[in-house]
Amino acid sequence: PPEWAEEAPDGFGLDLISNGSLQLSQPLTVDTATHKGGFVVGRHPRCTVVLETLEPTASRFHAAFQFNASGELFLTDLGSSHGTKLNGERLAQGEFRRVFVGDQIHFCAAAPPKCMAVVTGPEEHMREEGEVDISELREQAAQERKAMEEDLFRRKRERKIREIRARQQQADTAKLAAAAREQMET
Repeated sequence: PPEWAEEAPDGFGLDLISNGSLQLSQPLTVDTATHKGGFVVGRHPRCTVVLETLEPTASRFHAAFQFNASGELFLTDLGSSHGTKLNGERLAQGEFRRVFVGDQIHFCAAAPPKCMAVVTGPEEHMREEGEVDISELREQAAQERKAMEEDLFRRKRERKIREIRARQQQADTAKLAAAAREQMET
């Protein structure tokens, strides 16, 4: 464990969801820690959270959770084969990243994951809610709409070109066939 590691406070847990339903609710307590305030996740049976059937592509010792003296929870990838994603962002191996209640974790960053882990715990460990900037969302939607319109225009133009070429090819074939018939008749 890192030198800043501390014992786990009460109230934290990890819910593992697969196929839209809760498969496992694992408390992260002193009793379940594999080392001082730490919890290992992987396919190995000695891990705190065993992913053997839930995420078969996970490594035997895939990732670890660790608490600090302030009761904050951190996550690190232990050099897993397929990586770990926290809220859609891949973690660098060995980097400890702060985890908040409600965060989503995937223990297979390289392929579509079979399960998702959600951190549970005290409300004071949730992320701060920020202001929603609708103008940014509107701008993104306008850009997406423009890209779709440009793509549609491009596809229509390419289709017209293909149709013109096909008609030209049919006309050329008809001319060649007429010329061939005329030569055969003479």
